[in-house]
Amino acid sequence: MKRNLSKYIILALLSCVTINASVTVKQNRDLDFGKMYPGDSKTKSIPTNCTAANADSLLGKMQFDHSPADSSTTVTVDWTTPSTLDDGGGNTIAFTNAEAWCSDSTSGTTTDITDWGSGTYGGSGTNNKYHNIYWGGSIAVPGGAPTGIYSGTISVTLSY
Repeated sequence: MKRNLSKYIILALLSCVTINASVTVKQNRDLDFGKMYPGDSKTKSIPTNCTAANADSLLGKMQFDHSPADSSTTVTVDWTTPSTLDDGGGNTIAFTNAEAWCSDSTSGTTTDITDWGSGTYGGSGTNNKYHNIYWGGSIAVPGGAPTGIYSGTISVTLSY
């Protein structure tokens, strides 16, 4: 009898295990200011709606979603953006970022963009809903800036 009882206890303990579902994150595209010359300045503004932001292939875009089993989990999104872009050889240009948030723009509905400004969002997940962060910004190339490709990294962290 003891042997059978211990088997039942083990089965009861295993039935209490909860496995958290994951959040899928992917980088869809880089922010691209294109070709510029010394003395040029350019602003890549965030459009006023998600459909226009999604259609703008020069805006940076990052997307994450919740699995159906994780719809009540609160996700906190933090990011850091560089204040300069560099060419890898010690030359820099100033970068001012702009970012915006859209939810579910890939499901056929549009949601107005919310400009975060703060860089942090805490919110509950929604069942099979995509969340997009779009990045734009502005740069000014100083006169006499050396030619080259200038870049920087935006680091995104999701905690849940």
